[in-house]
Amino acid sequence: MKIRGVAERGYPLRFPENTLSSFQAAINLNFTHTKLEVHLTKDGIPVVFRDATIDRMTSGSGEIRHYTYPELLQFTINHDERIPTLEEVLYHNKGKIKTSRLPKSAITSVLRRKFMKSSSSRTVCRMSLSYPVTIIH
Repeated sequence: MKIRGVAERGYPLRFPENTLSSFQAAINLNFTHTKLEVHLTKDGIPVVFRDATIDRMTSGSGEIRHYTYPELLQFTINHDERIPTLEEVLYHNKGKIKTSRLPKSAITSVLRRKFMKSSSSRTVCRMSLSYPVTIIH
């Protein structure tokens, strides 16, 4: 039976929020939707992380926007997980749970380029500079 509800940041009661293990737990619990937060790295890679800084959740400190994605990979969450890219999360969740997010308009153009290049025709992207982005697949 599917749980008609939103697993906010996956299943953070048991796993670190916005990690692949947290999203997998939400899938295993049969949630229908999950919500996540997105930030851009210094090199323009959209990553899934709640805070603008990595201080609270990782072994590092500082703002995500000041690191390239390869630099972020040196930091761990709970000693064994890394900050996932948006692409990794969407690929992981595809066909298992609907993923939606309302990112800041500042990253809309990067997301548009990323999704129009790599998305299947079954993915819906609604984007605007005045309204948030919603991604459902």
